[in-house]
Amino acid sequence: MPLSDIANYDPQLFLKFVRHSLKVKDIMPWGQKKVRENDFLNYVLQYRVNNENLEFYSEVFFEALCQEFKGCPWKRLPLK
Repeated sequence: MPLSDIANYDPQLFLKFVRHSLKVKDIMPWGQKKVRENDFLNYVLQYRVNNENLEFYSEVFFEALCQEFKGCPWKRLPLK
């Protein structure tokens, strides 16, 4: 995490990202056993890419796409 993010944003926002990522990991079938810890930290827990605006969008996308992904076989997820 860049120091500028730590200095400029409320820590509660980052906690919100972490809590939501852990919730997704618990809910989704791939979360319990199929995602390696390193992949979870690098791809699921990430709160933004590069210089995107820092906004909590994860919950909105998850709610919109959860049912579509829930029944999808693990190996086909990247193709969705």
